[in-house]
Amino acid sequence: MSKLDTSFEPPHLLSLNIAAFVGLLGYFLLWFFPDQSVYLKILTVFIIVLCLIYSSFTFSERLNARIHVVSNLLEALGQENFSLRGVTKGKGAFDNLIRQINQLSGTMARSRQQQQETYYVLHKVISNISVSVFALDAEQRVMWCNDAASALLNKPVKLLVGQPAAEFGLEGLLQQSSGAEPIDWRFPSAQGMFQIRHDSYMEDGRQNHLLFISDVSKLLRNEEQKTWQNLLRVISHEINNSLTPIASISQTLLQVFRKDTQHPAAPDLVNGMEIINNRARDLIAFVGSYRQLNRLPPPSKQPCDVTLLMTQMAMLFPQRRLVFSGESPLMVAVDANQMQQMFINLMKNADEAMEPGVGEIVLRWTVVARQLHIEIIDQGKGVANIENLFVPFYTTKNHGSGIGLILCRQIVEGHGGHLTLENRKDAEGCIVNIFLPLG
Repeated sequence: MSKLDTSFEPPHLLSLNIAAFVGLLGYFLLWFFPDQSVYLKILTVFIIVLCLIYSSFTFSERLNARIHVVSNLLEALGQENFSLRGVTKGKGAFDNLIRQINQLSGTMARSRQQQQETYYVLHKVISNISVSVFALDAEQRVMWCNDAASALLNKPVKLLVGQPAAEFGLEGLLQQSSGAEPIDWRFPSAQGMFQIRHDSYMEDGRQNHLLFISDVSKLLRNEEQKTWQNLLRVISHEINNSLTPIASISQTLLQVFRKDTQHPAAPDLVNGMEIINNRARDLIAFVGSYRQLNRLPPPSKQPCDVTLLMTQMAMLFPQRRLVFSGESPLMVAVDANQMQQMFINLMKNADEAMEPGVGEIVLRWTVVARQLHIEIIDQGKGVANIENLFVPFYTTKNHGSGIGLILCRQIVEGHGGHLTLENRKDAEGCIVNIFLPLG
């Protein structure tokens, strides 16, 4: 049992008891000496009353002061202000109570600090992981999301909070089986295979939802790329083993037939050997071009003005009108050589997709949710089989090798971003979307 229940402040209680005792003593003195003057009796009663009033007032003030201190401490605890402390001067019941409240306040302050530190670490971890995390309330409105989720929807976090999940297509993901096979889904800044997981938790008696979206497209592409690399390594080895001697023998026979001018079939033989030799060397060069898929080095990132790299394309494509739209300068840590090669490949594709001298190419860039979004828009005829554009050996050009877009995507993914290509919806042509992280 608390000391407050079994005792009271001794000094204040003693002063009150002394005042009462003095009053009783005066009363008995007046009782035993009835012959005293009326004035003395009145004076004695007056003094007794003053002592009682003073003692009661002093006791009440001191008691109210201590109660006020305790009330302030409890109110501070109720408002989660753990910095307020009460002052103690002795070992009375109120002093012990104030000490206990001070200890409770200190314990709660340390607990809140540990909670804040834990929350800060957890917030940092969740904010920097690649998994997109959404917290949805009972009405399926976005309560919170991390930077990866913001980048996935291509909107700042402050514009997502409070919005309905259905507006961004998240409502349908909650209907998917949690942890099932990856599904093909399209988001504003990405399209591919995603692993969907969701869970629920209770807050204030309401069921809220957590949605986790993992982009497994890059992982699947890495496995696919390894498979293609192994296949190309074997194919190139076998083809080179066959084509190299063919090219060498045909070159030797070509020299022999060129010297034998008396043979009636010499011109036809020379022509045939030239065709065989040229085709063999072309095939060797064609197979060799795919070795670039295995030799792309990791990017050497340095701060670079990406807008300068894009505007330099105007000098490389003087035959085509280029339109640039975006803020400049824009410093991003990238490998300038790789990025320049990527822009050249993409611009070359856009230029070749249009008739000579007809149409323009638009390069537009914006910064959204700590991501650089670059769009390369042409006015060509579009692409019929977009799903095959990133498959090795597949090309829509008469003399293409089918590795240009694959290399571009590898360059972007090597920088931690992603690249997509789609047909325009407002007109004929294609849009290449490049997303690069800024930090």
